[in-house]
Amino acid sequence: MAIPALDKSWSFDVNHRLKSYNSVTLDPQQAILFIKNSFVDAGWVVKKCSYYDDSSYVVGADGYDGWLTPSNLRWAYGSGARSWIVLQRTNVVGTGDTLELLLVCVSTTSGYEYNKMSVALSMTGFSGGTTTTNPTASDAYYYLTTAAWHGLGNGVVFETVAHRMYSTNYEQMIIPLLMSGDLNSLWYFGKAKNPVSGWTHPFLFALTLDAAFATLGGSAKFLSYHNGGWMTLYCSTESHVADPSVARLTASNEISGEFLASPIGLVSETGGTRGRHGMLFDTWFTHHSLKNGTTLPADGSRQRVVFPDLLLPWDGSSSPQVV
Repeated sequence: MAIPALDKSWSFDVNHRLKSYNSVTLDPQQAILFIKNSFVDAGWVVKKCSYYDDSSYVVGADGYDGWLTPSNLRWAYGSGARSWIVLQRTNVVGTGDTLELLLVCVSTTSGYEYNKMSVALSMTGFSGGTTTTNPTASDAYYYLTTAAWHGLGNGVVFETVAHRMYSTNYEQMIIPLLMSGDLNSLWYFGKAKNPVSGWTHPFLFALTLDAAFATLGGSAKFLSYHNGGWMTLYCSTESHVADPSVARLTASNEISGEFLASPIGLVSETGGTRGRHGMLFDTWFTHHSLKNGTTLPADGSRQRVVFPDLLLPWDGSSSPQVV
């Protein structure tokens, strides 16, 4: 398969095996701590957090990171005490503004508290928050509200394989999490490629979740901001006969022998922002008949990886672990 060229230079931190302790508490604690650390490593800073410290919940001082070990993360059932953290990114994708991300360990499921969480973003900034209440923001957008994450079901324990891909200027970040050979969660933050003129804040955030196929297709959405308000964007791609070509072409090209690598566009259906607004950097759709973790091209150079219908940058040396 001929591979498309990259627009960005990338660095990689791949094949993290988050050991399973056969625990419905410790296993998810490890996974979400990995996510938090990944954002911090990409230039986000801790603004405020609530954490569990040995025997009690504590709201730390401004700027203090209390999410240091998995045991600092505890999930609330309903209105109980919980861990939460606000992460802040200044000069987001070059706009000069500040974006904040709120992660809340909270569930509605008694007995399996660790299978759900809330995720919210704000451009005006979060404030307040106690051990039993979340910080608030006038423009808070809840991407997840006490919802299942990482394909985790009640009572399910897992060993997670985690990968991180960063563009060298940290404008782009992709974090795939895999369990039992499947892509269960994909975290994406970055700048849009070729943004339409007038888009005031052309950044993108997405968190896709599925028990086996956490793709960017279908109803998966990106969140962005324009002119004082949030907008959602969906992925577009090459199509024929009313379906995406990568879905209809289930095998390689019968003339060239190559699989399709289709660029991904961004389309908004939000009132006041409808239209096609740009593309994704260095991310393509391909067909999921390619095995999860397949590297391309087939000459062993391992320049790109397939997770599960996405073609993404890879480090050129490592064999991707998926289970």
